[in-house]
Amino acid sequence: MLTAPLILYENGRIWTGDSELPWAESLAVANGRLLAVGSRDELGWVARRADRVVDLGGNLVLPGFNDAHVHAYEGGKSLLEIDLRSVKSLEDLKQRVKEHSVSLREGEWLTGGNWDHQNWGGHPYPDRHVLDEAAGCRPVLLFRVDWHVAVANTAALRAAGIRRDTPDPPGGEIERDEHGEPTGILKDTAAELVLARAPEPDDARLEEIFLAATGEATRLGVTSLQDNVTPKHFRIYQKLARERKLPARVSCWFPLSNLDDLVDLGIQRNLGGSRLDLGTVKLFADGSLGAGTAYFFEPYADRPDYRGLLLMSREELREALSRISQAGLQAAVHAIGDAANALVLDLFEELGVAESERPRIEHAQTLRDEDVQRMARLGVVASIQPVHAMDDLRWAREKIGERVQQSYRLRSLLEAGVRVAMGTDWPVASLNPMLGLEAASFRHLRLKEDAPLTAEASASEMISVEEAVRLYTLGSAYVQDRDGVKGTLTPGKFADFVVLDRDVFTCEPEELRHT
Repeated sequence: MLTAPLILYENGRIWTGDSELPWAESLAVANGRLLAVGSRDELGWVARRADRVVDLGGNLVLPGFNDAHVHAYEGGKSLLEIDLRSVKSLEDLKQRVKEHSVSLREGEWLTGGNWDHQNWGGHPYPDRHVLDEAAGCRPVLLFRVDWHVAVANTAALRAAGIRRDTPDPPGGEIERDEHGEPTGILKDTAAELVLARAPEPDDARLEEIFLAATGEATRLGVTSLQDNVTPKHFRIYQKLARERKLPARVSCWFPLSNLDDLVDLGIQRNLGGSRLDLGTVKLFADGSLGAGTAYFFEPYADRPDYRGLLLMSREELREALSRISQAGLQAAVHAIGDAANALVLDLFEELGVAESERPRIEHAQTLRDEDVQRMARLGVVASIQPVHAMDDLRWAREKIGERVQQSYRLRSLLEAGVRVAMGTDWPVASLNPMLGLEAASFRHLRLKEDAPLTAEASASEMISVEEAVRLYTLGSAYVQDRDGVKGTLTPGKFADFVVLDRDVFTCEPEELRHT
């Protein structure tokens, strides 16, 4: 007996993602679940009993998008703090920082970021002197768009105790000028030295941040997020879920530093309810291409004596992966460079990590042919953010030369039988899934003018929009071991779906981003 309202959605072009019934006209929903899916005639019985009937107006309906890799805390903050994504010059950056600084309370730090030095020709990075001019003695910490590089002003460096004799932390770099003085540029773990000194937002502010993030997600049709969290963030998520305020479903990953806590508590992968779950541990093999810290077999094209950085030694990474697997948790390993990806696969293979554990490599950005095949054989999921390619591939050839042809290998991965999940790494890139579909299917068209050689190389790795939608829905549900309850519009699964104002399968490429 139904106790919840019965709602019929009819007159739609419903792409279910289910091979048994790829297309439908109507959906019946009760208690947040799909009760029935089919033609209008097949669901005639629902129409007679429904408490409410919704006319979809012939619009395209898709399963809700599932972003397989976000940083919702930073993303939510970026909605509420300074966002420098549109800045096109150092002078513009300085002016924006100055204007934002005067709006803050006394003693409040100025944080945020999304600046990209490629927007003003690639050089120079902003430095502490630029920020000192703009904000004076107010501490400032601003992250680059990839969140692997930050710039701090003198006040922030002083608060963190960073001086000319401060050693680089493991897995990071404090950039110095010709006199040995810190420039303010902090790479990877070096930024954490300053971040640790910034005032922590209180619980009320954290709620505001996570509600902003999840609200933005659902506004864009993203009904599920896989998020990098801290224990404090998870506590806020729990409160919001308990109070039924959480608009999106959230799967939480904890950093490696919390592994002991998870083990002590007996937490295992995919633990939780319909709105919030946990059981994944995030760790880093290397840095990023934009920061020049991704780890490659061969040197960088613009630095012939340098191959990038491993953020953990082989032994440290092996031990961590072994403990994660033995604890029944899921490993999500960040790897960008070809050598970093190969190392992670070596270790998954050595340790005998089972496909049922859904081992995942985050980004899997640059892959050799043999490693594409190994991913398929080992059952390792490639969690990829194609939207990064729209920015990276405009300048990547200068850094890694012809290896750019081995980047964002969606077509190769699918043809090899690799499971692929799609996401954005928001706020590193836009949370809008339409930009992800565009990047997966048509980026070569948008790259033609700025990077013709790269565009030509990219064309062979393009996939269809339908394939991209499947990766963004079922692919992302699979990697979090939730494909039994979401990812397709199938009776019994969550009623997570989006209604679009145009048909993404047939519209012109340039229309996708405006959907």
